[in-house]
Amino acid sequence: YELYKQGNAIVVKNIDKNAEYLGIGISNAIKIFSPEIIIIQGEFIKFGEKYLDKVKDSVAKNTFPMVHEVHDIQFSKLGENVGLIGVTYIVFDRVFNLDNPDISDHYILKRE
Repeated sequence: YELYKQGNAIVVKNIDKNAEYLGIGISNAIKIFSPEIIIIQGEFIKFGEKYLDKVKDSVAKNTFPMVHEVHDIQFSKLGENVGLIGVTYIVFDRVFNLDNPDISDHYILKRE
């Protein structure tokens, strides 16, 4: 990540190619599913906004203008805890069989 941010030619070339391929994949997902928002999470976040801009450029290049303009592509704001949050939701959903994912109104844990 540091070498990319420092501008190492070999690293930048390879990571930019990765961003291009990710953008192609995202553009294909947009064409098929038409999501309103695409959230990128994981190790990609460490490359920073420069990487995200390269992904967005690739999406724009590989998607019709009217299609790619209505989609929001961003990094996850949940950081590294996103997996833990997802697993916790699945456990609560399966154990408590919740219809409403907002459990705060239904289950209150009290200390005695």
